[in-house]
Amino acid sequence: TIGPGAVHALAQRLADRVDLVDAPVAGSVDAARTGGLTVLAAGTDAVLDRVAPTLETLGRVRRCGPLGAGTALKLVLNTALVTGLAALADTLRVADAVGVDREVALDALTAGPLGGAVARATKSGVSFSTALADKDLRLALVELADRPAPVVHAAARVLDSAPDQNADIAALI
Repeated sequence: TIGPGAVHALAQRLADRVDLVDAPVAGSVDAARTGGLTVLAAGTDAVLDRVAPTLETLGRVRRCGPLGAGTALKLVLNTALVTGLAALADTLRVADAVGVDREVALDALTAGPLGGAVARATKSGVSFSTALADKDLRLALVELADRPAPVVHAAARVLDSAPDQNADIAALI
């Protein structure tokens, strides 16, 4: 994942010599193997129309708008994932503190607002290292500039203290 500014800088360097498509993917190793990624495609309609058949081999193509919009949406998705997992980790610590069995808590949380985080944390065949998650949160913090985002800052601190930067972020719970 890169920031939208990097896409715009690349577009300026390429000028009119090359058509650029901003197309990060959402999904992990298992989705890549099965062609089940979500491609967050951004660029001009004409260029996206031309490359759509190639992108569709990777999975579902979601058109996001002009250049930079794909990377921007990817940054939003990764921020939601990481902060959701951080919230889940803290929620499970509360469950431990009050004596609620971890599996009972996870089962009940599956039906609530953290259901997506529970599904991601308990799914096999995915890989998103704490180091990559940390990089993405740092990109989000750059984009936020001086806007308040205490949850993003807190999640970044949690990732900084992770003992194994190569571990999947689900290991935080």
